[in-house]
Amino acid sequence: HLPILEKVLLSAEADSLILTASDLETIIRYRVAVLVKEEGAVVLAPFQVERNKRVDIVTEGRRVHIVQDAYNADLAGMDAKDFPPTPKVEGSSVEIEGLPDALDKTIFAATKDDSRPALTGVLFEATGGTLSLAASDGFRGSIVRLPSPGDFRAIIPASGLSKLRRLKIDHVGFVFDGYQVRFTLPNADVTISLIEASYPDFKQYFSKDSKTEAAVDAEAFRQALRAVRIENRSWLKVTRLTTEGNSIRLSTKDEEKG
Repeated sequence: HLPILEKVLLSAEADSLILTASDLETIIRYRVAVLVKEEGAVVLAPFQVERNKRVDIVTEGRRVHIVQDAYNADLAGMDAKDFPPTPKVEGSSVEIEGLPDALDKTIFAATKDDSRPALTGVLFEATGGTLSLAASDGFRGSIVRLPSPGDFRAIIPASGLSKLRRLKIDHVGFVFDGYQVRFTLPNADVTISLIEASYPDFKQYFSKDSKTEAAVDAEAFRQALRAVRIENRSWLKVTRLTTEGNSIRLSTKDEEKG
């Protein structure tokens, strides 16, 4: 782990202040309109200032002076040249409609088990005019289909997509080059390195030939799930669903109690 990754790169360019944070896998660049008297860059530890109030930032070498009303701070910075560079992602940007909702419905299903790297990501598979987003931890799975802006296939880390989702992403541009992907937003861009692995055939889990199909009230189903989870707090947390006529029965068993 590089200590500089705990800090933020501040770059004053033209009429913008660009803040860059990175964990090497995901790089977020956020642009703020400011009055720039002299261009420059420095790496600083995160600091807080009040919203919607003027902030003056003055650098002298690696020393940074910050003023906001009665607040004054002198901080020690690091050389901007030591901050990991943002890789270029070449290609044309296309917009993906409905991406925020699709991420909400898939990210949660990805595993956090690094021994299965492919399943720590969300599969983006675009073909025949349809973009499928699929995620699974081996026990549960989720798939969402959207209109496709083109044909491509990529496994994007769920951790990076979670960071992207924290931003306001009503309109998202998408650039993919086979090694990383860049999501472009009105005031930011997020670059994520892709997972190089083979993703399991997710379509077998969502076969249209399923023998049992049911439609249930979402809120009633959530309440029933919460009830059985309270009863069973073991690490397995296995819940069995059984159809009984026009109803679904949820049951669980705590392996410690028997």
